[in-house]
Amino acid sequence: MGICLDKIVDFDGNIYEVTNAVIRRSRQITEVGDDDLEQNNYKIVSTALSQIFSKKVEYQLQD
Repeated sequence: MGICLDKIVDFDGNIYEVTNAVIRRSRQITEVGDDDLEQNNYKIVSTALSQIFSKKVEYQLQD
């Protein structure tokens, strides 16, 4: 499972929000691990990006 660059390039939402979501998800994966790591060659940020853009992991920022 790789990151589909088209999804990133075509993203029309708030890039600040999605960047923060990926950063936070990366920290979570670092601390507790994730089953998807092996599919992404143990690359934490790639795993976080894939999960966010595939909507496997959803996010919302609090004010």
